[in-house]
Order: sequence, then C-alpha cells, then structure tokens
Amino acid sequence: MLHPHPHRIAWLAAVAAVLLAPGDARAYTLKHTADGQLVRWNAPEIVLCVARSVPGHGPRRADVRRAAVMAAETWSEVPGAPTVRVLEHPCELGVLDGVNTIGVAREWTHGARLAVTQSHYTADGRLLEADVMINGSLTFAMIQEREEADGFDLPSVLTHELGHVLGLDESAAPAAVMWPTTRPGETHQRELAPDDVDAVLALYGGEAAATGAFASYGCAAAPRPLPMSWAWPLAVVAISFARRRRRPAR
Repeated sequence: MLHPHPHRIAWLAAVAAVLLAPGDARAYTLKHTADGQLVRWNAPEIVLCVARSVPGHGPRRADVRRAAVMAAETWSEVPGAPTVRVLEHPCELGVLDGVNTIGVAREWTHGARLAVTQSHYTADGRLLEADVMINGSLTFAMIQEREEADGFDLPSVLTHELGHVLGLDESAAPAAVMWPTTRPGETHQRELAPDDVDAVLALYGGEAAATGAFASYGCAAAPRPLPMSWAWPLAVVAISFARRRRRPAR
C-alpha cells in the first residue's frame, strides 16, 4: 500500500536523489517512435487549455484548471524540462487543431481508466499536440490535507497525465507519479519522486529531435505506436481488487 508524502518534494533534493541512485533502481520508461527515436517536445514551453465543463459529468472546469495549474507547476520545477503553462480562458475540444487541451468526457469508452492522454508526433519523435481526457463518469475531488475523500484526487490524476503530455510513459516505481494506478483518497502522486525527475532529465537532457515528415501516432496497451489511439492511461484499480487491498474512503 502506498502512503502520501507529508510535504512537497523540492526538485533539487529529487535531482540529488536521482544522481545518487544506482542505475538498476530506475523504473521509468520513455515513449519511442517505431524506429527508436524519443518522443518529446522541441519547444521551451507547453501551453494547455482547459475545455468548458460538461454539465452533469465529471469535475467542474474551475477545479480541473486549478488541478492542472498545480500539476504544471510541479513538472515545470524540474531543471531542463519545458515550462508547462495553463491558460485561464476555456477552449473547445479538438484533435490535431494545434491546441493542447484538457477536457472531461461525457461518454467514456476507455475501460477502467481515470484519464487518458492522446499524443501526436512526427516520425522522428517531435511532439505536435497532446490532449488529456478525464473520465466524466467517475468522482474526483480537490482533496485537502488530512481530508477523508470519496473521490480520486484530481491534482494527482493530472500530474500523472501531464507527465504523459511531456513524453513520459509509465513507471514501475510505486512511489512515482508515473506509477499507473491510484485509489480514491490518495494524494502522493501530486509530488514527483526521484524516478519521475530522472525520467525528465533523461528525456530533455540533450538536444530535441530533428524535424521530420509528419506522422501521427498514439500509444495504447500495445508496445508499438498506433495511429490516433489514446495514449498512456492512468488506470484505476478494479473495484474487486481495491476492495481486497484497501477499502475506498466513503
């Protein structure tokens, strides 16, 4: 069972922990194209826009944006990573429209997942657009410190998904933001673990990939890119499994 950290991790301490960690302790994975190129942004800043709320479905736009700003600030603290910024005004949902969006789905078709990120990138790995969709059929909350909550912590979910927006895949480290599961009431994935920082440094420590011909890819459960697929889910633990391991706070 995972436990939330009591305080936010300073990026400097996280970097130091990464540098001192043995190589076999790193559990992150990065997204690659079919020919092995890293998938990443060739830009110093990533701008996201939160779409208008869907009445009666999922969290309010104000909460989504507040959680997205928290997540953006967390990733932006890592040295060398692109700055992530969330616009104040709302936008419309679209695919390959040049706008990176965060929205709530009225109808959910992606199984037992809290949210998914759809990414589009060139054949040589240059990210063009990333769109996050939240499962509007589930309960989310802006969980306060020491608060018992029924819902999934929205800042934790969006911190995970913004890791995918940056180009990170899942991590095998249970304490990491990029660990693929969470439970209601958990908040520890708001904070970067050393493995998350290590992943960002590995992805953005060098020159960005060269510009190439356009191609559109996504990533599903399969290890290879699939055109226009929803990428990198933050999976929710199945209800039967959650009841065996830990009862959600009610």
